[in-house]
Amino acid sequence: MEIFGFSLLTLTIFLGTAFLLGLFALGQPFGIALLMGMGAELGCSAAILYSEKGIAAIPAVLALYLPKTAAVSAIALLAAREVLRNSSSLLRSMLGTADPPSFKSFCTRYAVLFAAALIISAVDSLVNYFFGGFLL
Repeated sequence: MEIFGFSLLTLTIFLGTAFLLGLFALGQPFGIALLMGMGAELGCSAAILYSEKGIAAIPAVLALYLPKTAAVSAIALLAAREVLRNSSSLLRSMLGTADPPSFKSFCTRYAVLFAAALIISAVDSLVNYFFGGFLL
């Protein structure tokens, strides 16, 4: 349960921050910085596992960490894309060259991303529960 909570908390903070950045006309550079921060977090997590277990961590990283990292990276990329898309649309509408973006559509996209984050956290928790003892 602890893994589920921490995983979901991390993804919720990331998605909440990305959502807020998408509501600002100049949120694009901060959205990219947020994506880079998530990448650094994922990389540091793997580095900590390697520093603790050494070469014995390879099976654990391949079986437990890599699938979760791929799924979290996909969500992070989609969230960053939405930040860039909505923020750029807001900037264009403020400059008078386009219509304002749909807030309902923006909220729906983030609701889907949050649902995916919930599923990823649950699956990660179950996989670590059943297989973590064998690999770590």
